[in-house]
Amino acid sequence: MDDNANANGDTDNSEKLPNSSQQNPFTVPYEDVVLSTEPVKPISPKPSYSIRFVFLTIVFVAFSSAIAYGLFNEQQKAGRYIVKKTDTNKKTITNVSDTDAEINEPDETSVDDSALALSVRHRITIGASHVCALNADDELYCWGKNWAGQLGNGYTGYSITRGVVDVSNLNDEKIVDLGSGNSFSCLLTDAGKVYCWGDNGSGEVGDGSNTLESRTANYVTRPTAIKTDGELGGKKIIGLHVGYATACGLAADSTVYCWGYGQNGDIGNGADVNSSVPKAVDLSKDLFGKKIETISNGGSACVITSDKALYCWGSNRSGQLGGDFSGQYSNLPISLSSSGGLAGKNITMINGGNFDNCAITSEKQTICWGGGSSQSRTPSPVSIGTQDVVMVTSGAGHTCALSADSKVFCWGFNITGELGNNSKTESKTPVQVDDTGVLQGKTITTIATGARTSCAMDDQNRIYCWGDNDSGQLGSLTDDYSSTPVEVSLPD
Repeated sequence: MDDNANANGDTDNSEKLPNSSQQNPFTVPYEDVVLSTEPVKPISPKPSYSIRFVFLTIVFVAFSSAIAYGLFNEQQKAGRYIVKKTDTNKKTITNVSDTDAEINEPDETSVDDSALALSVRHRITIGASHVCALNADDELYCWGKNWAGQLGNGYTGYSITRGVVDVSNLNDEKIVDLGSGNSFSCLLTDAGKVYCWGDNGSGEVGDGSNTLESRTANYVTRPTAIKTDGELGGKKIIGLHVGYATACGLAADSTVYCWGYGQNGDIGNGADVNSSVPKAVDLSKDLFGKKIETISNGGSACVITSDKALYCWGSNRSGQLGGDFSGQYSNLPISLSSSGGLAGKNITMINGGNFDNCAITSEKQTICWGGGSSQSRTPSPVSIGTQDVVMVTSGAGHTCALSADSKVFCWGFNITGELGNNSKTESKTPVQVDDTGVLQGKTITTIATGARTSCAMDDQNRIYCWGDNDSGQLGSLTDDYSSTPVEVSLPD
């Protein structure tokens, strides 16, 4: 196929960037306009001159307070709304256990429990310049840049403060998965529902509020449910993918639905247009008859089938779709199972960044391809430490991996210390993140990467971040970057 052709054979040389940015993905969309976050002062009522009314009001308030206090105590006894603290008086983040994270089991013809386990393990997520994390008390915190409501607290405007996300729309559903794109985030609940917030310039929120005909909501400041009628048809979602400006959900019946930016085939339905509502990915070609078990959490939209084969769609400007595909993008899923180092391999995990993808095989081998940290269109093995790799994740130009012995390795660009090895020198090969400081003696259980920021969580539920901090991504209440990990302190 012509190098300038897309999946349909059209010759469009220029790959299109999302409307919300129209710039290099390394450059984070930014607006200096700060909307006031000052609460509106209530209008004071005129004083009452009735002693009887005042007396009755005092009695009513006291009675109501007693009831509320009793209910609050009951909630405390039930383990809710209690913030766990370490000896250093810092809030802790806890991974959701397999039991706690389990979504209601689908019917026998849908995805099995093993697939579900692969799609509910992301407790930290990083966008271009914002970070979100879920703690043990079902409280979701976000910090960093907030120009489009990425922090989910109902406000917009530059902010490096960390705060609780307004999850009032969730109706007490339990959050089981998180994902962040460039300037938006989404979450998945145990009810199989997806909620998104932040930049909505290309329909990323998925609630139908931003269309080509009516741009009524260019950003959404609180988690909002995606539209569940239409093609999604009320199906339960069990897996979540959040890319640069596109999000997708894997349904319990092994179908996939995407929304947001689609002009590089990101929706996967054969069209090249944005969608502000979920659209069904076309599974009638390479994926015909296949059972999808899991979906990538970031980067390109990719799925793994029950026979451990890999299929992806969307942008290919940096070779994200492998060396066997020469088009600028594909608007339909294509197989990567015979491409380079992926040939003959059983894929168990897939993740990616803005320019590349990385997969883990059943032999715990890491294989990466694309631009960014990979710099190769052909999927090739990456040698990482001496132990098996259990997790891999990519940012805009760097990739990090977690080994079985709890070591973190990163490689790629190192503009603001995102490799975490106490330097700003880029590396084409994995280097170990410095573990002589706050990581000394810690057992790391999960990692996450953003544009130029990386984070890790240990088995005591503490968060550590390093790299870019121009918007407070490191949670340090400053804008100084760090080339070594620093501990994130959540507010009391």
